[in-house]
Order: sequence, then C-alpha cells, then structure tokens
Amino acid sequence: MVKITRNQQKNKYETDKRYGSDSDDFDNVYSLRNYHGLYYETKRIKEIFKMFNKHNILFSNKKILEIGCNYGLYSNIFSYLKRTTSEIYGIDFINKYIKTASKINKDINFKQHDLY
Repeated sequence: MVKITRNQQKNKYETDKRYGSDSDDFDNVYSLRNYHGLYYETKRIKEIFKMFNKHNILFSNKKILEIGCNYGLYSNIFSYLKRTTSEIYGIDFINKYIKTASKINKDINFKQHDLY
C-alpha cells in the first residue's frame, strides 16, 4: 500500500473535480448542476434523513458539527431544519471551500482546520 503525505492528500482535494466542482459546471458529473451529481447527492440526503427519522432525531436543541463541510451544503440544510444558524459549525481543511461556504451563509461558523 502506498502511503501519501498530508500535503498530497490536501492537493488531491483541491484539484480533483469530484470534491471542488464549480457550482455552474454542467459538464462535471460530480457537480450539483449535472443530473448525475444532483441525483447521487439527493439520494444521499434521502438516506441520511431516513436514519434521522428512524431514530427520531430532532434538531432544535442540537449542536451540529459538519466535518469535511466542503461548501456547506449540509450545514445549510441543518440550519434550515433548526430554523437558526446558532450552534452549527462546519470545518474543512481546504481554505477555498471555507471561504465560499462563509460567503453562502455568513451566520454559520465555518473554520478552516485540519483534524489530523
């Protein structure tokens, strides 16, 4: 097994189209603007909510931390469910994702941080 350094891994996330596709990249199958990307993201959201509903998880009194938040899609969904951005946090180790997430929703506490 080939072991990659943390910098190599970070570079992969910064340059690989699967992780950082532009919002208007219709040709990238991983973008939410492409049918395939939207389909799989929607499918994943449905499965997550099935689990939440199965276990009767309520959001109003929860602190939420999204690790690897990318552009903050799930943080924004959770803020909608909570009806507040209070106590919602998103972290990612790619600074450009955090900058974009912070522009999308200034009230969610997004931070650039590497958990390792």
